Amino acid sequence: MQKKSPAQGPRAAWLLPPAHPGFVLPAVCAIASFHLWALPTVLTFDSQQYLYLADLLGSPAPWTRWDPLRTPLFMILLKGAFLLLGRNAWAWLLLQGGFAAATAMLVHSALRRAGHPRAAALAALLVALCPTLVAYQHMLLTEMASGFFLTLLAWLLAAPGSRPWPRTAALTAAAIAACYCRPTFATLIPVLGLLRLIQLHLARQPAGSLRLAWLHALVVALAPALAAWPWLQWSERTGRSAQQLLYGVIRQAVLDARHPLLHGVEARYSAAAARAAVHGRLPACGLRDNDEYPLMGAVSPRVRGSLVLLLDVIRSSPARYADGVLRTLRCYALPPEDRSENHLLRTIVFDRPSSTLFPAIPPYTGAVTPALSRPAALPAAGRAFRALELPFDLAAAAALFCLPFALALGILARDTLLVAWPLLGIAFVAANALVLNPLDRMLVPALPLLLGSLAFLLARLWPRRA
Repeated sequence: MQKKSPAQGPRAAWLLPPAHPGFVLPAVCAIASFHLWALPTVLTFDSQQYLYLADLLGSPAPWTRWDPLRTPLFMILLKGAFLLLGRNAWAWLLLQGGFAAATAMLVHSALRRAGHPRAAALAALLVALCPTLVAYQHMLLTEMASGFFLTLLAWLLAAPGSRPWPRTAALTAAAIAACYCRPTFATLIPVLGLLRLIQLHLARQPAGSLRLAWLHALVVALAPALAAWPWLQWSERTGRSAQQLLYGVIRQAVLDARHPLLHGVEARYSAAAARAAVHGRLPACGLRDNDEYPLMGAVSPRVRGSLVLLLDVIRSSPARYADGVLRTLRCYALPPEDRSENHLLRTIVFDRPSSTLFPAIPPYTGAVTPALSRPAALPAAGRAFRALELPFDLAAAAALFCLPFALALGILARDTLLVAWPLLGIAFVAANALVLNPLDRMLVPALPLLLGSLAFLLARLWPRRA
C-alpha cells in the first residue's frame, strides 16, 4: 500500500486549495474573466504612446518616428491582438489577461514540480487575485508582459531537464524576448548566465562537464546581450537612456547642489529638495511630483550619456547615491499612499465606474478612440478587490524582505528553485533601484515572483502543510 504523505492529511486539507491542475487552471481563468468583464479600463499617458507606436507598425519608415526608449515587442503583440480581434478594448484586455493567467500558471507549475502541489495552487490563486496585478490588467501598460517574461525566465531556470542545450536555447530566446519587451531585462543578463551555471552544477551533471556548463552560461549571457545591443545603443545615442536615468537622479536629489551639472539651477534644486523634506530628510519617493521636470530641462543638455552620468554621480556623491538607492527600495516596499502610483492606479480602477482616459498628448491624440475603453459592468467588484489591498501589500513587502533569507536557504539546501527565484527577484528590484527610479510600479513585474518565492519558502519551512 502506498504511504500517505503528510501533505495529504486532514490537517492540510482545509488550509490550502485543491492541488489538481484541473481545479487551478479553470479557477485562474474564471478570476481573470470575471474582473476583465466587471472593472473599467484606464488609458494613461504611456498607454497613448503604446497605441501610437503600435499604429506605426506597418506604416512606411516607422522607426523615424519611434521612441528608442520603447522596445517594440509589446507593440508588436498589441498590433497582433488588434488584427485578430479588432481595434477595441477587449483585444488589449484579453492580451493583458492572457499574460496574467499564463504567469499564474507558470508559478503553479514551478512549485508543483518542486513537490508542493497545495502551495503551488495557493500561489497561483494569490497571483490571480492580487489587487495590484488585477488593476494593471485594466491598464494598457507593459507591466503584465514584463511580469510574464520575468516569471518565464525563473521557470526555465528552475526546471529540471536531461537535455541541457534545448533548455539553454529556450532560456536564451526568452531572455532576448524579455529585453525587447522592457530594456531593464538587459541588466539581468549576467545574472541569467550565473544562474544557468548554478542550475547545471546543482543538477549533478557527469564528471568533466564543468567546462560545458560554463559554455552554456556564456551562451545565455552573451547571445541576449548581442541581440539587445543595437537597440540599447540607439537609445543611448539619442539620449533617451540618459534622460531616463536623469529623472531618478534629480527626483532622488542625489547630486550635491554645487555639482557642475546643476550650474545655474542650484537655488531651484535646493528649494525643491527643501519643499519635499520631512524633518530635514527627503521622503522615500524623493522630490514632489513635477518638481523634477523643470530641473531636468535645464540639466539634460549637459549630460553625456547614461553610464557617464551614473559613474559621475557615484564618484562625486557616493553617500548621497547610496541613500537614494535605499530610499528607492523603501518606496518599492512601503510607499506612502499619496506618492504611490500603484495606490493611485488601483483607486482609479476599483473606485470609478466609468473608464478613464488621461489627457491626450500630441502626437498621440489620434491613437485613442472610444472603442478602446469600456466602463465597469459591475462596480461592486472594485470594492471586493479594494478589501484585499492591505493583506496583499503586506505580503509583497514581507516577500521583498524575505528574499535574502530565501536565497541563503536555497544555497544551503542546494535547491535550484530557491536560489533562482529569489536571486532573479533581487536582481530585478536592484536594477530599478540602482538607477533611482522612485515609481513603485517598477516592482509590479516582480510581484508574481515575490508571491511565488514566499509561498515556496513557507512550503519548505512547513512541508507538512504544503
